[in-house]
Amino acid sequence: SSPGISLKQEGVSYIAGARLPCVIIDIMRGGPGLGNIAPEQSDYN
Repeated sequence: SSPGISLKQEGVSYIAGARLPCVIIDIMRGGPGLGNIAPEQSDYN
């Protein structure tokens, strides 16, 4: 799993336990620490 979905684990398990409808989108963008050598917007903020 990616770092983003790991941080949302508690919320996702609550949604599953409460049987609430939801849409989960797991995306990944390049940035520091992800192995991408190209500069990204996060490098400049």
